[in-house]
Amino acid sequence: MLALVGKAVTFDTGGISIKPAADMDKMKFDMSGGAAMIATMKALSKLKPAIKVIAVVPSTENMPGGRAQKPGDVQVSMSGKNH
Repeated sequence: MLALVGKAVTFDTGGISIKPAADMDKMKFDMSGGAAMIATMKALSKLKPAIKVIAVVPSTENMPGGRAQKPGDVQVSMSGKNH
């Protein structure tokens, strides 16, 4: 058996006070390990290897609070308009 692990922090604002605002959109790239594991498993499903392979993808967002917003979030007013 082969086990693969790749973490997926889908958006990381950790240390938000020291990260420049211009680079905040790059925080989504912390998910690349998890994305690589999912792509690997998709490829292996077609290759049908002779051994059992499992992948573990621990996933989370690192945000300062449950109401925190990410760059690019769409704001919808109570009237239904996007802002």
